[in-house]
Amino acid sequence: MGINYKDKDIQMSSLKVVLVDTNPLLVKAWNAQINSIKQYSKFKFKFPSSTLSIETHHGYLSSLPVETKLRSAIVSPANSIGGMGGGFDESLCDLFTPFENKPGKIYNPVESWIRKYLHHGYTPLGTAHVIEFYNFPKFKLSKAWLNLHANSIVVLPTMRIPHSIYEIKNTDSQDRIDIRNEHVVKFVFDCIWETLCAVNRHNERIVAFKRSNLIPTIDSDDDIQGTVDTLIIPGLGTGYGNLPIELVAKGMIGALSIWGLDLEVNTKTTIDRGLMCLSFLGENYKLFHNDDICRSEKLMFGDNYTKFDILKNDVGKFYQLLKFDNNINFD
Repeated sequence: MGINYKDKDIQMSSLKVVLVDTNPLLVKAWNAQINSIKQYSKFKFKFPSSTLSIETHHGYLSSLPVETKLRSAIVSPANSIGGMGGGFDESLCDLFTPFENKPGKIYNPVESWIRKYLHHGYTPLGTAHVIEFYNFPKFKLSKAWLNLHANSIVVLPTMRIPHSIYEIKNTDSQDRIDIRNEHVVKFVFDCIWETLCAVNRHNERIVAFKRSNLIPTIDSDDDIQGTVDTLIIPGLGTGYGNLPIELVAKGMIGALSIWGLDLEVNTKTTIDRGLMCLSFLGENYKLFHNDDICRSEKLMFGDNYTKFDILKNDVGKFYQLLKFDNNINFD
């Protein structure tokens, strides 16, 4: 299942986002949020040739069908020091290690490689870093490159150490639970947005280096140092983190869908993608005390603005609130 977008103001070209997980309930939740957008009649979706597409896949990374002509990056919802000892990260280590150099119980070369590139050994939560493997020893013999054409891992810490980051106590009031749940959606939304930004920056850097001949230009499928065409993302925080699946799905699909919107700028009032993010997350951006923002709000939502409640509604409901039909194009 998938949806497609195009965007003129984002320099990321032909990026395919593949959401993959072994948990069927999470995949079902992703698809439900995608369907909630597709069912909204104002928006039409076409699958051929767009600049941003979203697909879902239930299963392991090894069962993921990926076009070998496209280079992919795999998101690691990691911890803050790059430990790769279990869960999804452990399978990543197996994928990215060449067949004849598999990690033993003591030394993990993939984990060591990643930790070498972390800034001063620690990565704050919600920050994304593209770790390239083109110069990793014998990397072209790895299953990551041979099977998935993956040339990098996007390290995205969702927890500082491997443990549950979500807990509801019997004594918690409903208001307290709602605040915690809203935080989950916002955190996941920001993680996805930061990941897309990191991949975009990475691709722009690769293109700039090739134009300046700092990286050899190789027009072939064997270009291991090329730009990322496919971004593979598992559930964020749904394993050790124990984050609620429905909330994670809303945050992930919400961020991906707004990122992919084709916004036509109105000559009188600018529609800012950032304001759409704030609206989706239920933030009160009137606190900016900016007249342009107030005019944008009226253009987006009409005269009767209603704060969007992501806990009570699916992602598609947000797009139903929007009033400016001609300014968003999913075709």
